[in-house]
Amino acid sequence: MSRTIYESVQMDNNLPMRILHFSHEKALVSPGGNTYHFDTATLQFVPPHWHRSIELTYVVNGTLQVRQSEQEQTYQDDSFFIINSGDIHELSSVPTDNFELICFIISYDFIQQFIPNIEKIRFDMATTQETAAELSGLFYDILTLYNENQEFGHLKIQARLIEILYLLCQYHQVENHLPASRKYLRSQQLNKQILEYIHVHYMENLTLERLAKTFNFSREHFSRLFKETFGKTFLVYLNDYRLYCAFPEIVNSRKTIEAISIAHGFPSSKALIKQFKEVYHETPMQFRKNRKVSILDHNDDKKR
Repeated sequence: MSRTIYESVQMDNNLPMRILHFSHEKALVSPGGNTYHFDTATLQFVPPHWHRSIELTYVVNGTLQVRQSEQEQTYQDDSFFIINSGDIHELSSVPTDNFELICFIISYDFIQQFIPNIEKIRFDMATTQETAAELSGLFYDILTLYNENQEFGHLKIQARLIEILYLLCQYHQVENHLPASRKYLRSQQLNKQILEYIHVHYMENLTLERLAKTFNFSREHFSRLFKETFGKTFLVYLNDYRLYCAFPEIVNSRKTIEAISIAHGFPSSKALIKQFKEVYHETPMQFRKNRKVSILDHNDDKKR
């Protein structure tokens, strides 16, 4: 299951957005008809990635950790956060019985129809709490309309979505403090290229020395740069990503752990087992035996 850093988000039918609703009470139904049940025993993790779409999330209950650029933020009950277009971000959630989250991934092209200069604008949900009640109502209106699936209901959803865009522009637009220098733009592009390289070659014997040489850095400088940029060492990130990619086969296939470890670049089955136990507190075989897990990838409805 090879991935690149860039995700071209699949939108819902007739809508300029993707609607994701995670809850312990109700299964999420994808546009392809697949259902996904929230598993409170499984740590939810999405590794660093980016997309052109703007991602607006309402954490209704529970805790979600989000890392953007070099900062990590924890969001809890009744809070909103936004991922601006092109921002590299990583998400993880702490399993709780009452966890609920609603996420709207909004088409960049749709937004640009109403906000032509969107590439020069950034939004920040921390500017004010005054819109929280109105945004919450709009989120649930859209979710209700989406679940009702009535004829022409998509038009009502788009009307609510435009109201959300108005609130973002009116109350949450912030000055773009990101430097526009060529040096900064090159560094952002380089960060994406580094992650993409890892995501393409993670199954191989990928070393810090090889990666540093590929991007014309000394080993020491590249190691320090990687830690400062992504908040973890290269080896920790690589092992996290290998486990993330191996997880579907570990829990939902009959392949041996040795075969899975080889396929996903682990130096040995012992290394995979150690990494798995650190994250899930069980061996892969214990986890496979004790749980049935449905895996949601918001870009690939065919994958279980």
